[in-house]
Amino acid sequence: MLQSPFMLLFSDEVLFDRHLLARKMPDATALVMISHFGGSTQSWVDAYRQILKDWESYWVDLNLDAEDSVEQWREGRWRVARALFRLTNRPLPGEDDIPLHLDKLPREIGQNCQVWHPGAPEGLRGLADLGVKLGLLSPSLAAPLLWGMFSAAGLEELVDVVLGPDELGQVGLDGLYWERLEALAQAEPGYCLLVHPNRQPPIKAPTLLPPSDLARLPNLASRFEGL
Repeated sequence: MLQSPFMLLFSDEVLFDRHLLARKMPDATALVMISHFGGSTQSWVDAYRQILKDWESYWVDLNLDAEDSVEQWREGRWRVARALFRLTNRPLPGEDDIPLHLDKLPREIGQNCQVWHPGAPEGLRGLADLGVKLGLLSPSLAAPLLWGMFSAAGLEELVDVVLGPDELGQVGLDGLYWERLEALAQAEPGYCLLVHPNRQPPIKAPTLLPPSDLARLPNLASRFEGL
């Protein structure tokens, strides 16, 4: 068994199916909205699907490459949250409700929206059993949503950190250095590796390709032997 401080920081693309996520979000969102605000499943689902049809209109004047990209990203998400109420003919939430809709409810939605690539949960458990610290890097998805997915899969206690836009301080990885990501993940410098599906990820980092069978993720632990 490995001893700390070894960490693997996973790209969300390795673990989660983004296409499946897009398909499941309407129903997962509806379940959570009903539990908090009532109404019917169909009304919330229909509202979400209508938003998807007009998605660009909610973001057209926002620039996620700007210096304040996180603020603009949160503004876009807040517009979507308010649109759900408008399209279901409910009173619009006020600014005091922003933390609820952008930070709390996404976690609950994630708990109802399991979109793992096959073998990923088993592979992560195997790595944790070997003593490898686990982190997740997601430059565009909210960390609470992903924590909800980990929680529903019984993995929350095995994951050390999730770095989403709020945690990164920006949307995307442009301009970030690997040393900064190591620090944000509270990883020991030189003892952290990025697991990414591309040989040349969007940030220069010591990178491992995932196995085709994600249940074999524990095999990646052998790469720490040379550190």
